[in-house]
Amino acid sequence: IGRRRAPVEQVFARLKRLCGWSRVRYYGVARNAVHLALLCTALNLKRLVVLMTPAKIKPA
Repeated sequence: IGRRRAPVEQVFARLKRLCGWSRVRYYGVARNAVHLALLCTALNLKRLVVLMTPAKIKPA
């Protein structure tokens, strides 16, 4: 369980640290679910930009 839980917990920690998802913002489950989906989409797009950028090789 620990190996499977660790990567998922990192995602939630990033949501809490960068996006302020430590508390819900709206009344109702549906609105908060939409907000969480938008936050996850934003984090995935940020991650995609990092993954698509070519790596810079430092000269030796």
